[in-house]
Amino acid sequence: MADWIKREISEGLKRLMCLGLERTPAAEVIQLTAAVWLEAITEGRQYDAQLDTPRFKRGFAVLCRQRKTWPTPADLLEAMPPREQLVLAKVPIPANPERAEAAAAELGWGLRSGRKVGGRQ
Repeated sequence: MADWIKREISEGLKRLMCLGLERTPAAEVIQLTAAVWLEAITEGRQYDAQLDTPRFKRGFAVLCRQRKTWPTPADLLEAMPPREQLVLAKVPIPANPERAEAAAAELGWGLRSGRKVGGRQ
């Protein structure tokens, strides 16, 4: 498992422990608690350090601000904001007149003959 996820969960749980929330686990079991959270949060999911570290931090900040009782891993997942989407540059794709003409001719021929065009019927 990625060290950055372990670190984020550990730091987040430490912050929650400082709040004295109802049903806070005992200090003696916090390492086991962190291991259970790690398993629950990462099972069947893929994370990226660059995209998801801020999400973990924000999710724990939301829990610290809103919770009165000790949260579950599912509460963290709900509190995490969605991933930032990469912005696609609007770069025009130059037209290739020869390719467009060939595609139009193929399409016209296929429609007239009733044959497959581009591998489709």
